[in-house]
Amino acid sequence: MDTKELYPGYGEDVRLARVVPAPRQIAHQELEYFGFIHFTVNTFTGREWGNGEESPAIFNPEKLDAGRIRRFVESEAFARICAADEVLRELDFITALPAAEVLTAQGTAPADSAAVAQAKVLVQGIADLVLVFPDHLELLDYKTDRRKSEADFLAAYRAQLDLYALAISKRFAPKPVTYKGIYSLELGKLIEVK
Repeated sequence: MDTKELYPGYGEDVRLARVVPAPRQIAHQELEYFGFIHFTVNTFTGREWGNGEESPAIFNPEKLDAGRIRRFVESEAFARICAADEVLRELDFITALPAAEVLTAQGTAPADSAAVAQAKVLVQGIADLVLVFPDHLELLDYKTDRRKSEADFLAAYRAQLDLYALAISKRFAPKPVTYKGIYSLELGKLIEVK
């Protein structure tokens, strides 16, 4: 086949196809992060899934709070996500845990009985984010509640994250969950769950 001008501009296309980024350009790209924001009518209905009967009139991109998104990208939560070797999103799990551990995670002292010592409890959930590092895991949960303070979030969700950490640590053993956090979109901050 004749490789001369197959079409106008063919020679330029061949030249451009051989262009590759310099090592310094590749190194710079590896430092960059980008964000992709996807929202639909459901963003404005407050429902997880739509049924197709929503009025298009409620779709209002002007209500997008770019300030909240910026706070998140500048937050400790986002820095932790970027530092992870792997980010597992919406990780569903179901795990049998010793009843005594479940009771302790929920803030209840387990009874000193043989039945409790041998009983298992099935724990099921979906973790928003599990951050995987070489020697440990971190658990991050997003909350959109309009709670008033960090203490309110901790009171409402500490038991949930404690149980999730037990179940996820078991699933990924020997890697332990060493950090649990709640990112409050309302407060614009990461709250550590100790």
